[in-house]
Amino acid sequence: MADKIKVTTRTLSDHPLKASEETFAQRELETNLQMLRRNEGIAAPMRIMMEMQAYKKVGRLPFLPSSRLHMDVITGRDETIDFSDFLGTEEFSERLCQPQVMAEKKLNFN
Repeated sequence: MADKIKVTTRTLSDHPLKASEETFAQRELETNLQMLRRNEGIAAPMRIMMEMQAYKKVGRLPFLPSSRLHMDVITGRDETIDFSDFLGTEEFSERLCQPQVMAEKKLNFN
C-alpha cells in the first residue's frame, strides 16, 4: 500500500506538460533560427546569436533591476503579453537593499 501512495504522489507532482513548458522558449527560438537559416542563409541566425551573446554581457549596477528589453526585442517577445509581464516582476517587489552591499556581493568582496 505504501508503494502505491508513493507512486501516486510522485506522478501528481510531475505534470506531463511541466518539462515542455520549461523548455518552450528555447525550443521556439531554435525553431525560428532554423527557419531563418533555411530562408535567409546562415548569416542571419549567426548575427542574431552574436547579438544575443553580446546583450547577455551588458549589465547594470547590481542594485538596479534590468528589464532586458533588448533580449525581448531580438527574440520577438516584446510583441506578446504573458504572466511574467505584469505579475512577479522585480520592479514591484518589496525587497529593499543597500547599493553598497549589493555591489560587494556581486564583486565577491566579503
